[in-house]
Amino acid sequence: MKKILVLCLALALMQSGRSFAAESATMEREMLYFEDIPVVSAAKYAQPVSEAPSYVTIITDDQIEKFGYRTLGDALDSVAGLYMVNDRYYNYAGVRGFLRSEDYNTRLLVMIDGHSINEDVYGGAYFDEWSPIDISLVKRIEVVRGPGSALYGSNAFFAVINVITKNADEIKGINTSIAGGSFNTNKETFSYGGSSDDGIKTVVAGSIYNSEGNKKLIFDREDFIAPPAKDVVSENCDYKDAYNTFVKLEKGDYSFSAAASHRLKGIPTGAYLTILNDPESRTEDWRRYLELKYRTRLDSATNLNMRAYFDQYDYVGDYNIDYPPVTLNKDIAMSSSYGSEVSLDLALTDNNRLLLGGEYQDHTNNRLINYDDDPNYFEYLDDSDPRSNSSLYVQDEIKFDGSALTLGLRNDFYTGTTAQLNPRLAYIINPYEAGTLKFLYGRAFRTPSMYEKIYILAGTYKGNEDLRPEVIYNYEMAYEHRLDRTLTCSISMYKYDIHDLIDQIMDPSDGLLVFQNISRVDASGVELTARKEFGPSFYGFLAYANQRAMDASNGSALSNSPENNARAGIVFPVINDKTTLSTQLKHVGSMKTNMNEFTYPYLLADMSLLAKDVFELSAISVSIYNLFDTKYTVPGSPAGVLDKIQQDGRSFTIKVTKEF
Repeated sequence: MKKILVLCLALALMQSGRSFAAESATMEREMLYFEDIPVVSAAKYAQPVSEAPSYVTIITDDQIEKFGYRTLGDALDSVAGLYMVNDRYYNYAGVRGFLRSEDYNTRLLVMIDGHSINEDVYGGAYFDEWSPIDISLVKRIEVVRGPGSALYGSNAFFAVINVITKNADEIKGINTSIAGGSFNTNKETFSYGGSSDDGIKTVVAGSIYNSEGNKKLIFDREDFIAPPAKDVVSENCDYKDAYNTFVKLEKGDYSFSAAASHRLKGIPTGAYLTILNDPESRTEDWRRYLELKYRTRLDSATNLNMRAYFDQYDYVGDYNIDYPPVTLNKDIAMSSSYGSEVSLDLALTDNNRLLLGGEYQDHTNNRLINYDDDPNYFEYLDDSDPRSNSSLYVQDEIKFDGSALTLGLRNDFYTGTTAQLNPRLAYIINPYEAGTLKFLYGRAFRTPSMYEKIYILAGTYKGNEDLRPEVIYNYEMAYEHRLDRTLTCSISMYKYDIHDLIDQIMDPSDGLLVFQNISRVDASGVELTARKEFGPSFYGFLAYANQRAMDASNGSALSNSPENNARAGIVFPVINDKTTLSTQLKHVGSMKTNMNEFTYPYLLADMSLLAKDVFELSAISVSIYNLFDTKYTVPGSPAGVLDKIQQDGRSFTIKVTKEF
């Protein structure tokens, strides 16, 4: 691998021959990394980040490319206050010290161009290779921290993450790439962007991913919930295959988008009672959606937004369980839903902007099934949780001399539960031209998912149809200071309280796992960020979070909750701005496990070399992850046999891109 890195570096240097002085246009373009980029997710209309009624971070396509981010999860792992945990099954995002076992990211609302990709069975959104779009199609990622239910309803609990895709003009033709790397991993991507003579702008994109994963995992006996006599080996069980496709059509006031994705994943950890070291235990996920939007300007002061959408999700799990005898258990989930939304964006005066809207969603077509298939058929579960919801929301932004006030309110009416009224308030002060001070308050809720209410798995889970929505109250103060056009620093201090937390516990009466409204959480923390532009293709960032999330009933720290986490990254040119080298450091503090043990804190280093316009190729990159081969673990789930789950050591990816 060292020879490959040296060769790629030498080739990149040989092919680079343009000076810094000749790249002033690039300097102007890349300064956007630090300018007040418009954000659309905080208020459902475009506004500068400094005016947004939330604490916002934006990840640009330039960062994604230069730092070698492979997935949405990689990109989010660079944000202050966020941290990723991988149980070798899914990637989970912790936010501000909060992450529960088998959370499936249900407390984050994740969107693609404003369309929610949280599925309808587990309520989850997923950040790995089977996301509905490939990371290369991303224009920017908007991370809006804090409760978002006042605009978006359920799931917008801790944050709203909106992935904005590139349009046809930004892709400009055909773009293909081939990547390969550790664990016999291969990935091919394709994208096309163009316009027809009749003005239809078209984007078509897709990717195919295959990986054998870590072919020989050795789990330390001390990492098990019930330690065996010796270390346990899991071979050929960590494989993963995935694909995604995406289409976007735009003409005038209309736009249409469609996406489909699929993932096949082995289970190397013995989760869900499966036999450890059994390659035949696996799961498959499918995700699809369609959306039609209409946006028009009715007059100089009024914008009309309408959309209709359809979503579908399917899941099949093959679990080999040794009862005994060894039995194939089939776990099946399926759902389809549809909805529509209408909103009016009204400029009542130059200093008063009003947003009015309503949304309807139908979730009546869903089903969960679990049964033993072979050798003896037995059905444990065949049930559904039909529901629908309608909502009305209003938001008013009033600007004063040197300050602004945003008030928002949304009422959600769900079948089977009480109405949820969620307010938000933001008061923004500009004490001087380069400074912005925000006082933020918000309430959000999350309805229990169908999985949390009715799921049954033999000998492991039972349902609870009496679950209530959980609620969060968030209080925050954020300050941003722009020292000059190239340097921005910010700090956010927050406190949140969660009531009726839906958490998974073991019922002592029968030993089964069940979700209950049992906990109240108190948390507080501070997040610091700094971003600096030094020159063309030369910038860096620092991000630090100190957080403490506690069980309010006994004052103990939550599991999966590091008290400290920090990020630092720098991109700098090699010879000229067409060839860059990036380094990113990630520190995550110790986390309590479900068995009240603690993982060790860890520091990871990633490095990526990117060279553009070499050998008639658009780009070639070499990325190394976990550069120093750090050994570390993350907390496991009570549904598995491991209390701590080891993570991958050093790995690499080589990627070649060609544009036509």
